[in-house]
Order: sequence, then structure tokens, then C-alpha cells
Amino acid sequence: MKRWLEAHERWVYDEDRLVQRLRRLICLCTDCHTVTHFGLAQIRGQAPEALLHLMNVTGMTEEQAHAHVADAFKIWRSRSERSYELDLSILTNAGISLAPPPAADSRPSIAADALRRGSIPPQPSGGA
Repeated sequence: MKRWLEAHERWVYDEDRLVQRLRRLICLCTDCHTVTHFGLAQIRGQAPEALLHLMNVTGMTEEQAHAHVADAFKIWRSRSERSYELDLSILTNAGISLAPPPAADSRPSIAADALRRGSIPPQPSGGA
């Protein structure tokens, strides 16, 4: 089976100033990236495989893996309730021009529309 490298963003959150800053981009294999975006894995029906990969890579038990995912979703829910200023200066300082992101209150409808249209990109297969 072929492995793909995918870019994944790492963020720093300043909860006092409500700033979400892109800190760096890293490469993850497709399976690790799927684990990192576990909510999307659930939407795609890949949660069991993602959980198994998390356990295999980290040595977590199934109980520990479920607790880890639950903790991650708790943080995600908490952050999703607030609007953050997006700091992408790591990109703009490198001369990259950016389009403005959608407003926080419009993101749920954008995601729902993408799901309805089927425009959430499919997971790449292991083939060529």
C-alpha cells in the first residue's frame, strides 16, 4: 500500500486575546492525518480504522484512545463556541496573499452545504 504525505496545520490559541495563530505546517501520512481530523473520519465512515491507527501508533489501549478522542472533541467544542482572530502572519510574512476566511457564524452552514453537495473531498485510496 502506498503512503501519501499530507500537509497539516499546527495552531496556537491565545484564549485571552482570542487569537488563533498558524504556527507551522507539518507532513503527516494519510492515516495519521485522518486520525488528527477524527470528526472528518467519522463523516467519511472511517472512525474505526482511524481509532485502530491511533492505538497502533501510540500504543494506547482502546479505552485510552476513546478518552483521547473525547478530550480532543471537548477542546474543539469549547473553541468552536468562540470567534477567534485568525493570525496567518507566518504565510503573509512569506509573501503569500490570502483570501479572507468565512465568518465564524457562517461556518456551520458552509460545512452542512458541503456535506449535502458531497463536496467534502474523499479520502485518497492506497492505489496509484
